[in-house]
Amino acid sequence: MAIDLYSGVPGSGKSLIVTYRAIDSLLSHKNVISNFPMDMSYFKRRRHGKFFYIPTEKITVKFLVAFAKANHDRSGHQAKKAQTIVLIDEAEIKFNSRLFASPDRMEWIFFFANHRHFNYDFWLAAQSDRMLDRQIRDLIQTEYKCRAIKGFGVEGKIISLLFGGLFCSVPYDHATHTKFLVPQFYRFHKRKANVYDTMYMFDGMGNVGKLSSGGKKYALDIKKEVSTG
Repeated sequence: MAIDLYSGVPGSGKSLIVTYRAIDSLLSHKNVISNFPMDMSYFKRRRHGKFFYIPTEKITVKFLVAFAKANHDRSGHQAKKAQTIVLIDEAEIKFNSRLFASPDRMEWIFFFANHRHFNYDFWLAAQSDRMLDRQIRDLIQTEYKCRAIKGFGVEGKIISLLFGGLFCSVPYDHATHTKFLVPQFYRFHKRKANVYDTMYMFDGMGNVGKLSSGGKKYALDIKKEVSTG
């Protein structure tokens, strides 16, 4: 159970990479809470964990505590494992380093420091760790620095073209800034990429489980899911 950061400039693939990882986690039957919607029709009849789209402003400590009580198994070996992943894209908006006077700032810092007791993993995606509140930043375990391979000169453009789009994330121990040995590479996969709606934050913000247009099937009656577990 950890707090990880995926950092990178716009176009680096950080949102794409966390979407790919969220898909893998759902297929491993973990729950995923995300502040952006995902097209659940990708899974069709494949069994998967529960997905909850919650707008950024509604992801609160109070909500996460209530969700854990309603959905997490606190007995046996399950009590020692992360059972839900909380994915916050553009985390610098919610946990901005300039929001010192935010009324819930200390509540979040205390919760992040004790998140293991609630069986959560947190994945934050932001352009830079410096854009996050410093006390929250200090609780990050691993930072994945994301890059688009096409940004590495002519050779990078050629390699990316050959793979139909290629991205990488380089993991660092955030406390010591020590780079781990093996970068992780991700090919662009259109069907997986379509799970993430990049424009939803602009034309559907605040409409939980409601589509502004199109026919995508987003999973989301959050009140029903929390009440039924």
